[in-house]
Amino acid sequence: MTSDFIHKFIYSIENKEFIKITLSKPIEKNNSLENIYGKLIELKKGLFISFTFRYKMRDEVKNIEISQCEQFLKEQLGTKFLAADLMTISQHYSLKYNKKREAQLFEHKQSKPIQPIELQHDKEKKRYIHSKNNLYLEKLGIVTKNGEIIKNKEDKFRQINKFIEILDSQIKEIHFEKTIKIVDMGSGKGYLTFAVYDYLKNSLGLNVNVIGIETQEKLVNICNLIAQESGFEFLYFRQSNINDFNESDIDILISLHACDTATDDTLHKGIQSNARLIVSSPCCHKQVREQMNKSKKLLQINKFGILRERQAELITDSIRALLLEKQGYKTNIIEFISSEYTGKNLLIIASKSQAERDKEKLSAEIKELKKLFGIEYQYLEKLLEGNENDQSWRNLNPVCHIH
Repeated sequence: MTSDFIHKFIYSIENKEFIKITLSKPIEKNNSLENIYGKLIELKKGLFISFTFRYKMRDEVKNIEISQCEQFLKEQLGTKFLAADLMTISQHYSLKYNKKREAQLFEHKQSKPIQPIELQHDKEKKRYIHSKNNLYLEKLGIVTKNGEIIKNKEDKFRQINKFIEILDSQIKEIHFEKTIKIVDMGSGKGYLTFAVYDYLKNSLGLNVNVIGIETQEKLVNICNLIAQESGFEFLYFRQSNINDFNESDIDILISLHACDTATDDTLHKGIQSNARLIVSSPCCHKQVREQMNKSKKLLQINKFGILRERQAELITDSIRALLLEKQGYKTNIIEFISSEYTGKNLLIIASKSQAERDKEKLSAEIKELKKLFGIEYQYLEKLLEGNENDQSWRNLNPVCHIH
């Protein structure tokens, strides 16, 4: 039955009937991989199936040549997944395995033929922020007067557009009944702050009030001047340390590469203000890395600087995600841009959820994770404890608030 299912998969592609394929019900219960979703794409080298590996806290994408898909499915079906669904223009095939790993193939006609999906390929993607006739991009040194992207700013322009694309998809899931208050913590030169205002206000026509928080007075003054020259009436920048910003009515909180524990300060402000959406690209994980150095359980990893750094990033962001879930947020961590453009390419996305959560279970998971890697505490965890009488732990590591 497995071979029949794979044959129908290959046949649907060859006859231009393929819509999508999904592998589900993973055999390994302790594995965070929930399912694999496949779609057809066209790249310069030909047709591929783009498989999205959906984990609990992240997605990974692998493009596999059509000729290699048969072997890939043989390795997955019945050994790693107990169910699979193949959708074609006219048919729906379901492959299911019982406890003895015996397969059954079910076939259903589509009640109504599905229209073929237009192939996705590597042509230039939609830009959410346009380089032409955009004064603030010129003033920020991203484009020339003619709207041409400056060569050494191409990666920054791409990064901004990808961030706005993700923010756009998240905002569409939220219903706002009033002016949306958005705060960019650690706004720096304002690249992201201006782009968020421009897209939400001028492209989507939303009522927004956007504030950029930055410690450097010079950058604040420059950004406020550019906002005035651009006619961005409801965008302004304020000189402030993240810890000193006490407004509590934030709807959306964003940050891009808030250094060291400033990421935790940012997440904490979002939680305190009961923000509907928090979108943060974390930066620096020194606070946890220094504690890992004291652990004797992972000496073979800890003796290599690059592996220790990456391990610290994974642990820190995993704990952050679990803490956000414990506070009532549906949380995901994704790679929002390729590592060839920036090494700091993860994005924590947390949206306020009304779903019930098992706080005790989440606390146990955090405790187990810390114990495994010899970690005494994580900075956001301490902030959420709200220990006002003893905050000496704040000074154990230097904190940078500028990205």
